[in-house]
Amino acid sequence: MFKKAIWHFLISLHDENFTKEYREVVLLKNKQQLKNLEDEKLKSLLLHAYKETNYYKKIFDQINIIKNNKVDLNKFQKIPILTKEIIRKNQNDLKRNNFDKHWSFENSSGGSTGEPLKIWQDKNYKKWHNAARIYYFKKLLHIDEERAKKILLWGSERDLLKGDIGLEKKITNFFLNTTILNTFKVSKEKMKEYLDIINKQKPNFIRGYAGSLYELANFVQKNN
Repeated sequence: MFKKAIWHFLISLHDENFTKEYREVVLLKNKQQLKNLEDEKLKSLLLHAYKETNYYKKIFDQINIIKNNKVDLNKFQKIPILTKEIIRKNQNDLKRNNFDKHWSFENSSGGSTGEPLKIWQDKNYKKWHNAARIYYFKKLLHIDEERAKKILLWGSERDLLKGDIGLEKKITNFFLNTTILNTFKVSKEKMKEYLDIINKQKPNFIRGYAGSLYELANFVQKNN
């Protein structure tokens, strides 16, 4: 209880409290209401992208998904999948027209499949990300994700090259009972070390990249 209280206090200091966003989802009574909210949020997002970014203004005009300020979700599948190559080629056109660095922060992919991709996110993204994560664990898996003891099999080259995940992340992991095991480059000796950690800690659940989970499970089976 003490660790959870401290964690929520730290969240409040960063102005990332996601209570409002979480309640908007958790108060839904059935799948239809969830679907309605999904459609509503998706339409709002597409309109925002259309009005605020040059890239999607061009794409949406080509597929005619927006007409008279209304979104035709039947044409949603026609939107090109946003690949890393497209993002790199259209960095400026993908930023909103009145982009303000003061309200956003730079992030990047881990680089586990190649060169890390730089992207911009904001606090609104972080709030909905946290709300969706808690909803998934609490309502669908019936797990108190904040209190549960967990091990994360990660594969971030970015973190590996740093050699250290940083003080802020360490504090966050402590209050969220999280142990991170880097699986970007791992030997048989490391696999054994990680299994010793898992057996010792006995986590409530293990989360990670599908490839990392597969390789660990495969190692367990081959070595009994």
